[in-house]
Amino acid sequence: MQDEINLKAFITLLWLKRKIIATVTFVGLSTSVLLAFVLPETYETETLVMVNEIEDVKRNYSAIAEQVKSNFILNKLMVSLELDKEGYTLNGLKDNIQVSPSADGASVTLKVTGTSKKIVSNVANSLANEMATIIQISSMLDSTILNKKRLREVEDELTVALMELDQINKELETTEKVLVTKKSLTDENFLLDVSMDETERSASAVGGIEYSDEEINPVYTALKGKQAETSILITKLETEKEYLQSKITTDEQKIAELQSQQRSSEAVGYGNYSNKNNAIFIIPSQENLEAISPKKSVVVALGLILSFGLAVLIVLLIALFKRDSNFADAATNTFSG
Repeated sequence: MQDEINLKAFITLLWLKRKIIATVTFVGLSTSVLLAFVLPETYETETLVMVNEIEDVKRNYSAIAEQVKSNFILNKLMVSLELDKEGYTLNGLKDNIQVSPSADGASVTLKVTGTSKKIVSNVANSLANEMATIIQISSMLDSTILNKKRLREVEDELTVALMELDQINKELETTEKVLVTKKSLTDENFLLDVSMDETERSASAVGGIEYSDEEINPVYTALKGKQAETSILITKLETEKEYLQSKITTDEQKIAELQSQQRSSEAVGYGNYSNKNNAIFIIPSQENLEAISPKKSVVVALGLILSFGLAVLIVLLIALFKRDSNFADAATNTFSG
């Protein structure tokens, strides 16, 4: 019964000061509506950089992600996109950028937030292309290191092969191609029998006949075979050496070109990239973005709830201190019990 009395008293109290409640609620609601449309809208966009490693390479994309957020890259970005004119600062821009490599290392997500659709989209796309350039440089540097290592191995193998060929040639110069052996018919029973039948002479008579026997020197034949194999090996090594030297020179020129492009104040051009080691695909951000904050309906609803709650609180506080008999009785009944 006491709870019912207090509830009636509370309702009576609110009804007595309904004008105050309506006024405070209206002011609060109007303020929240105004804020909902005056507060700057925040946009968020994502750009996806997908990397398809042709070879089984474990690349540290976390380190590359930190490079993308370096002061050098962001300063360059601010100059190329003229962000300083839009009121952006280096630290503010850095706080609005999130770089998240995937667990499998197959992609990197660049998330950018800001108050301008165009700017957040341009920043995300520019950073994606900067990242693609860094990955490309890293990949080509790895390839160049491996090629230089292989080039040293090829040069060593070529030196050994040339020394072996020189030694083989020297041995060939002192090795007879044909071996000549002096023999008599008594050394070959078959020839002796044939000669005796043909000449009708005795074995002692024809046995003293001598002849020369020629045969290919097996040592010479083996040396010639080894000479041919070594020559083929030298040709292969020289061809590989020329290819590696050309590849290293081309890659170093490309790396220098990309690094020069990075150092310039110009933004890196948009596009997909591919080389011998990987293929990089960029899914760019678009400018048709929806604002993520403020949520106008949420702001208005919160404004209504808070303003009404504030109005009730004001009424209750007034009730405690005002010396109005009817009003005071209602307030006393509300707070009693």
